Amino acid sequence: MAEKKKFDIQNYARVEIDFNPKIPPLKKFKDKTEINVRYCLVAPFSFVHIYWDPKIYEVVYEVEEPELDERETRCKEQIIDAMRNMINFDTIIEKNKENLLDYIDKRFKLLAVELGMEIPYESYRKIYYYLIRDFIGFNEVDPLLRDYFVEDIECNGENTPIYIVHRKFRNIKTNILFKDSGKLASFVEKLAQRCGKYISYAKPILDASLPDGSRVNATYTKDITSKGPTFTIRKFTKTPWTPVQLLAFQTLSPEMLAYLWLLVQYKMNLLITGGTASGKTTLLNAIAFFIPPEARVVSIEDTRTTKSRGNRFIYFIKKLI
Repeated sequence: MAEKKKFDIQNYARVEIDFNPKIPPLKKFKDKTEINVRYCLVAPFSFVHIYWDPKIYEVVYEVEEPELDERETRCKEQIIDAMRNMINFDTIIEKNKENLLDYIDKRFKLLAVELGMEIPYESYRKIYYYLIRDFIGFNEVDPLLRDYFVEDIECNGENTPIYIVHRKFRNIKTNILFKDSGKLASFVEKLAQRCGKYISYAKPILDASLPDGSRVNATYTKDITSKGPTFTIRKFTKTPWTPVQLLAFQTLSPEMLAYLWLLVQYKMNLLITGGTASGKTTLLNAIAFFIPPEARVVSIEDTRTTKSRGNRFIYFIKKLI
């Protein structure tokens, strides 16, 4: 009779994860039916497949992650429940990525041994990815946030597919949706915590920013939105657009840019106003290139919610002499 194979989990090598894989060059397609691209989001676990779906006559954004069988799913849930009760807040607050990865790896191995789990290395790798995604990242939405080409993420409630705005292919429906209202509410709470804010039944509307600068708007209860909690995340590029780039995009004419440069040079006050996603922050960042590095600048933002859908943002810049 063959002996049962033993798995030495404690000696498993830590799984290597690349959160910043190479950004692929994507071309524009004149014919949407020809779109069929696939690229990596988190190597070697998470990929996205963007293609034309003839069944629904539209382009879809399909996130591909490792599939867990029933046993792997059960192990993952047990590890997550146990790990939540033994988090070292000093390590979490430190926010050093390598320390966090090492911390989760060690806790995973320790709990797997204590719970008597027999996990092959391939299963261990997949479960470890989901632990990293859910504890360090943003759960199911994490791949979308890591996609360089995604500008906006929008969830309109439970049992509704999340939509994104892609730099190349614009508005696309994803294969991600929250089937449970409680899970969606929990995710909205997580967004608020990552923003350093608080959302609850008493304060069910959130307007905040993630540590990377992405803007978050969310609602918490069905009293605010009929389909339960909702959220939108607007990502900003790490490198702001320069005035030269705005000229190349034909967003501004040379005359318009020269006029704005003169206003800044001669210490005039500027008011930049417009609707949601109209390019206020992009223009503001471009104009800021004209401000001398030795100048003192005060930037005040006032956000108001109007009766119409969306927000109106007003930016004031005043240079102090």
